[in-house]
Amino acid sequence: MTNTDIEGPALVRPDHIQDRGISKEIGAEKAYRRVDGLAMLSHQNAIARHQYEAGRRLQEDYALSQMEGGARSDGTKVNGGRRDFDIPQYAIDARDRLKAATAVLPPELLTMTTLFLFPDHKDEAPTFENIAVRVKEHKRCISFGVRAALSLLARHYVSYRLER
Repeated sequence: MTNTDIEGPALVRPDHIQDRGISKEIGAEKAYRRVDGLAMLSHQNAIARHQYEAGRRLQEDYALSQMEGGARSDGTKVNGGRRDFDIPQYAIDARDRLKAATAVLPPELLTMTTLFLFPDHKDEAPTFENIAVRVKEHKRCISFGVRAALSLLARHYVSYRLER
């Protein structure tokens, strides 16, 4: 048999079809879906609800702050023929909230928290072991640091909401 020969359709057994359940709290109904580190910590009861919500809020602000607007519709060109882009107000507001939130974190916690909450998709999964290698700390230090940072962020968001 060569590599180009096909014997027939793949056999699909009942154990292949069944859904492997994971709690919906961690954002996945089936086992093959990717689960992020923050959801896994919440699922394992390693962090409290307010820490989880603070981490999610920071992730949302980060995602919004990365968005850019489209080209102007009037067709004007600036910068040597390139179209001028407007940054939407929601992205500017999200960037301001992101700067204010990350300002409450010390530099050591900021580094490990950003590596954990904002993973680069070309890298491997943001596990404590992988982050520990990158920042040259023990994985227990990373675990404690991320949890402490989430507590500081939760405190910041409560005070931020009271100020507004």
